[in-house]
This record gives sequence, C-alpha cells and structure tokens, in this order.
Amino acid sequence: MNLRLSLSVSLVALGACVPTLDDPTSRVSAPRILAIRAVPPEAAPNQNVQLTALYADRTGTLTTGPVSWTYCNTRKPLAELGPVARACFDPASADQVAIGMGLSVSGKLPREACRLFGPNPPPAMMGEPSGRPVDPDITGGYYQPSIAFSTMGTETDPTLGQVRIACPLANAEPQVGIEYGLRYRRNENPVLAAVSIDVGGASIAVPTEGAGTPPVVAPGSTFTISVAWPECPIEGACGDGICGDDENATDCSSDCAGSTPPGCGGSETYVHYDSQALSLERLQEAMHVTWYANAGAFDAARTGRARDDHTASSDNLFTTPSTAGDFVIWVVLRDERGGTEFGAYRLTVAP
Repeated sequence: MNLRLSLSVSLVALGACVPTLDDPTSRVSAPRILAIRAVPPEAAPNQNVQLTALYADRTGTLTTGPVSWTYCNTRKPLAELGPVARACFDPASADQVAIGMGLSVSGKLPREACRLFGPNPPPAMMGEPSGRPVDPDITGGYYQPSIAFSTMGTETDPTLGQVRIACPLANAEPQVGIEYGLRYRRNENPVLAAVSIDVGGASIAVPTEGAGTPPVVAPGSTFTISVAWPECPIEGACGDGICGDDENATDCSSDCAGSTPPGCGGSETYVHYDSQALSLERLQEAMHVTWYANAGAFDAARTGRARDDHTASSDNLFTTPSTAGDFVIWVVLRDERGGTEFGAYRLTVAP
C-alpha cells in the first residue's frame, strides 16, 4: 500500500528545507492523485460537500479513474502517531462511511463530526481512557478525514483529504463565543488567478490545459514560473463584495446578505481565538503552493507566502526537458484553513 497524503492543511511549514531539482514527489510518471478539493472547504455536520480529485499520469490530467471515496469516522488512538488513525487507510474498516465512486463525488459530513474530530466531548473508545476533544490546529480548525482509494490492478492507494468542520468555539467565555459566532466567516477555496512564465524578461501567460495555444520554450532552459491569486482586503470596506469580520448584514447588506456571505479567493483574514490571551484576534492566512510536472524539474517542490506576507503570488524556477514536445505542469494552491484549488497548464518545448 503506497499511502499518499493530500492534506487540506499544510504538511510542510514555510521556510522548511525541501528537496531541489530532481525531487521525485514533483514528477508525475504514473497515475496518482495530486490533490483533493472540497466544496465548500468548511462545512457543518450533515452539510453536503463535493470532493474532487486531481488525478494525473505522464500524459496529463485524467478525466476518469478507479477512485472510491469514504469518510473515516475512526478517532486516532492516543498511542498512534500520524495525522489520522491507521484504520482510516483500510477500505474494509467498519468506521468507513461510503460516499461514492469517480473523480468527483458528493456526500454529507457525518453528524458526529464535531464529537469525533472537533471540540465537543467524544464518545468513549473501547479499551481507551475517557476521550478528550481534539485540539485545534494553529488556525483554530478541526478536520473530518476523507479518503480517496485509487485502485490499479491489485494495489489500492489511499489518499487523505480533510474537510474543515464548522464547529462552535470551545473553552471561551460566553460573550467571546457570541462575538466569535458573529464575526467568524467560513473559509473559501483560493482561486488560481493566473500562471505565467518569465522568458527573456517577458512575462507570458500560460493557458490551462486544453485552452489556448501553449507557450513555446527552449529545451533545457530555466525560467521563473509564477502563480497569482486575488488580493484580499485586510480591513473590511462595504461595497467591495467581500463580507469581512468587521462587517455584517445590518451595516453592509450589499456584502453580507444571505446565509453564506461571500469571501475572498486569496489570503483571507479571519477571526481566531487566542486561548492564552482569552480573546479574539484577526489573522491572515498563509498560502502554500505545491508544484508537479510530467517532465522537467522544479527548483522547489513547495513554495508559498507566510501570514505576514501580503504578496498575492509565488514564484519557482523550472528547467524544461531536453527533448521536444508538450508537457504539463500542475499547480496546487492551498490556504492555511484547508482551502484548495488546482490547475493544469501545458507548455511546448521546441528548439
């Protein structure tokens, strides 16, 4: 079993050392799931969520694949390491809740998500001490494991995705909890606004796979490739189409009307409960980019922007293959609260 992690939360901290140039995780040479996107990326228990896999091989993005999906309701035992229980990667586990088959499926989050993986008191586990609620991540979030099982021949390859659960704030004074409920906005998936390459000092837009004519690049050349996302406001401004934590439907109905106020497709600000100061604070999401290609080599497998960096783009260096022909680059953009977007971009190598 070849376990892959395609977490909605970041697996590698910004600034960490990553392999360079011939990092095998960036090279796509066989069918594999590169990322999982949830829509919406943050949902309440029993709310419907659409899960979509980015599935690719050495020829490009695949539109069909032998993928089956489950929600895993197994809590991680205290003695186990890793992001989720090992039983989650067993398709025959009794706690697997089947969702469907295909590259895109829809299924309701389990009703007990906030008890099993959130701040609510959990059910007792056989042979374990009395359970305790799950600790939140650094953004205050909790996540329901979802598993995509891809089958090639006799081998089943599980890929872990996680959906952020909209749970009530725990361990806070009632007034703080009320204010949090009024100000917190559920996460939005980020948006890939543009991908471009810098060749000879000229910025060239790269169209998505199957749309437009791919740019032509020289064999064995090295250039900068950039991905951009929308700029998000730090302070709310009524009329900008985004409902910030300092806006509401009474004061700004144009931005905040409806049950799901619109968010921003970039590095969003959000309300976070500081358990040390016992108060609310405003944070901005870090952004993470993971790069893949079926030929050539990246300088870094992962890039991104830290919380205090408001730049709405990230760069990487790419060296093209030495042989002529088309190749594909995949970009996976993740925000710090579990949102994910991805895209495929084709280029042509010619002398």
